[in-house]
Amino acid sequence: MCFMRRSTVTKSTVTRIVALVTCLSVLLILSACGGGGGSASDPSNVKPVAKISPETEQSVQVGGSINFTGDNSSDPDGNNPLSYQWTFSGAATSIRQSTNSNAGMVSFSEAGTVTVSLVVTDSMGLASDTAVVTVNVEAANNQAPTGSISHDKGNGSVGSTGNFSITAGSSVVFDSSVTDPEGDSISYTWNIQGGTPVTPGNNRSVTVSYPDAGTFSISLMVNDGANNTTIPATPLVVTVTKDLPAFKYLPVLTPTMVDGVATYTLNAQENVDVVVDTPDGSWTTPMMRYNDLQLPPVIVAKRGDTIEVEVNNNLTEVNEATTVHWHGFKIPGAQDGGPDITIAAGDSKTYGFTLVQPAASLWFHPHAHGTTATQVYKGLAGAFILTDDISETLETGNELPSGEYDIALLVQDRRFAADPGNTGVRKFVYQAGFGMLGNRVLVNGVEMPVLKVATSQYRFRLYNASNARTYDFALDNGDDFYVVGTDGGLLNTPVLTDHIVLGAGERAEIVVDFRSQLNRQIKLVSRPFDSTGIRAFSGAGMNGALANGAAFDVMRFDVNRAVTDPVTLYTRLPVSADVNTRLTEDQATVTRDFVMSMGIMSNGGMGFLINGATFDINRVDETVASGAVEIWNIKNASQVEHPFHAHAIQWQILDRGITGGILSPASGIDLGWKDTVLVQPGETVRFIGRFDPVVNSGLYMYHCHILEHEDAGMMGTFEVLP
Repeated sequence: MCFMRRSTVTKSTVTRIVALVTCLSVLLILSACGGGGGSASDPSNVKPVAKISPETEQSVQVGGSINFTGDNSSDPDGNNPLSYQWTFSGAATSIRQSTNSNAGMVSFSEAGTVTVSLVVTDSMGLASDTAVVTVNVEAANNQAPTGSISHDKGNGSVGSTGNFSITAGSSVVFDSSVTDPEGDSISYTWNIQGGTPVTPGNNRSVTVSYPDAGTFSISLMVNDGANNTTIPATPLVVTVTKDLPAFKYLPVLTPTMVDGVATYTLNAQENVDVVVDTPDGSWTTPMMRYNDLQLPPVIVAKRGDTIEVEVNNNLTEVNEATTVHWHGFKIPGAQDGGPDITIAAGDSKTYGFTLVQPAASLWFHPHAHGTTATQVYKGLAGAFILTDDISETLETGNELPSGEYDIALLVQDRRFAADPGNTGVRKFVYQAGFGMLGNRVLVNGVEMPVLKVATSQYRFRLYNASNARTYDFALDNGDDFYVVGTDGGLLNTPVLTDHIVLGAGERAEIVVDFRSQLNRQIKLVSRPFDSTGIRAFSGAGMNGALANGAAFDVMRFDVNRAVTDPVTLYTRLPVSADVNTRLTEDQATVTRDFVMSMGIMSNGGMGFLINGATFDINRVDETVASGAVEIWNIKNASQVEHPFHAHAIQWQILDRGITGGILSPASGIDLGWKDTVLVQPGETVRFIGRFDPVVNSGLYMYHCHILEHEDAGMMGTFEVLP
């Protein structure tokens, strides 16, 4: 203890004592706060750094606004997360304080000066120095600039607006259109979150790379010297998803040659564990497959070849009969694979025929009545690529893409059950309704696959192998492509278009040009159409399915290789009597009418009818003379679309239009050979064809190729007689 005599205490002594006590108090406070460098627990901790964006002095008029973000703040030691304290002082603002990383859009309602301050604190409690930006708010005597921004969604074609999604690794071009009422010079500052500018961010446009998945914002601040305007007022949202699964090529079956005959074996298997790759991950689904393959197979043959296919029905657990219908083939009825000749479970049948028709993208699938839909849905289907001298001449002459540039795309929609136990197994969900619609679209067994392509022209063989869905195929960048083939073969002249509609069972060959698209990502999509209009589909979109007519992505092309493309697409096919020649109405000796309808039956169920009757395996509905040229008028009297398919023959469309109205002559794609024709509600389509006198004989089917409609009875039988 310290004692002083009162008589010796002077004023100067008191002053010194007060100063000493004050100094000791400051030292104690500094000690409690960590001493001014690092925290008390970690003296080496370095202060975080607060950064405001925009970071330079700003000017704005009364009524203007600025978007302030703190995303570029950081901590050298990585002591995250950071906490934020924003302060807006001075002239009136819409926000005075905020603790968010982004203060957001701040509007200025009073002339004067606003001081924007940001302090960030690391997870150990150490605060940064204060970052400060000054805003000069001027009276509203100069009108602010206005404008909009657009982007290319990563596909190279600027013009889209609004929020969008891309995959990680994509680059996006953003462009702006800005006007100023006084014509003042404009400066540009892009506020980019989550992406890396590839080009300078102070121009009217900017290219941004997005390497990582996440949800990010982007906006543009423009200044005319007196005012800032942020475009758009609410920043765009860019959703970046993880990359997509790889494309898979369909396996090509190799024949065994026996006395000049190409022989194949198709084993119809059940409970094959198939790996399904999707953007959400991969799982295993028990499926039906041919030959235990993971994917549908492809058979490649040439016109004039004779082939034999031994089919073994191993569907013994479900104990179902099956067939293999050769869809689009001109072959005898006994080899056609219709429901009149089935293969019982455990039995076998060998199909044999000579290929007499021109090159085409054909296919095969089961056709046992009552189980066609489920067997196809569960995985029994395959592609058949038929070539001929004409197609080979075009390919070798570089008038048609071939080899690695000729790719089959088997498109099917499916639904899968949930896997709450994380077993890695997800079974199919099947609900027939008015036609099975899935919620995932698979291309060659993969959902939304990525196919890496070169700067070349590609020939894609599009197969709509879905049970019921219609697709309106297009490219998401709006580019045109050429249609070079339909169901029955190559078109005389390629047709340039920006989309093609394919109903269930229809096929098309298209040529897509990637020559100017290096480093671009382009999606094949299905465009939306009005599900309540001409292509209505009753029950669409129910039970979690994608509605028939919904817009969705199908697959993506990544153009990642530069090559020299030698192909100059043909302008007209070489002359061939059975390829180029169009039949005329005066050649027809018979005209038949077929009306497809739906209605409630006497038993209360829904009836699927052709000419008022449901299918009867024991009834022959039509008799046709071998070699005859006939006109068939197909009328859709129902409220849903029906793709009409006739076995044994390829047709030429004469005209189509609303029933009872004026029919429009066939043109463009409709000039191609067709075995399946999508007939819209209330529409009539007339087509003409010749029943081949060499190969057409016996029983065949005609039916709706919505497989659930077919199984429910929308099918008839015709017999070709000598």
